Amino acid sequence: MNGIEYPEEKIVSMERKSIDNIDIAKIKREIEKMNRKLNGDWKKGGKMRVAVIYSLIYSGLRVSELVNLNRDDLDVRERTGTIQVRGKGNKERTVPAPKELRRKLMEYLSERTDDNPALFVSNRGQRISVRNVQDILSRLNDRCGFKKGTVHPHVLRHSFLY
Repeated sequence: MNGIEYPEEKIVSMERKSIDNIDIAKIKREIEKMNRKLNGDWKKGGKMRVAVIYSLIYSGLRVSELVNLNRDDLDVRERTGTIQVRGKGNKERTVPAPKELRRKLMEYLSERTDDNPALFVSNRGQRISVRNVQDILSRLNDRCGFKKGTVHPHVLRHSFLY
């Protein structure tokens, strides 16, 4: 056009990655297994870790949205439930909570005795961080035998959409 030659650009694939239902079932099975003791009791923080993973699987939340949830953002009952989410740009939206997610959230909240407003709290009583969630998923990825980096928060968001 203007006599200037540009080097060839690399074409980068922007294909979205997601996990199929068989792998989601494997993830759910493993997160339960790795957070229970041999006698069937829950490990300390186990119900919280399970609720975190189920929340990512069943809601399509970004990990930053998940860690910023408060207890009062939930409206969870036996037959119905929603999650009030503040996303990018501080926009609010309401996300439905399916039965399996509601059950895991209610199990987790039933064991909480503190008055921390954060929904997900670490063993030290502080709001969990994005890094905490990434660590949980990294260990889960290894336990499931997936290729390194297969399971991470955003891939669960993409899997929710399919």
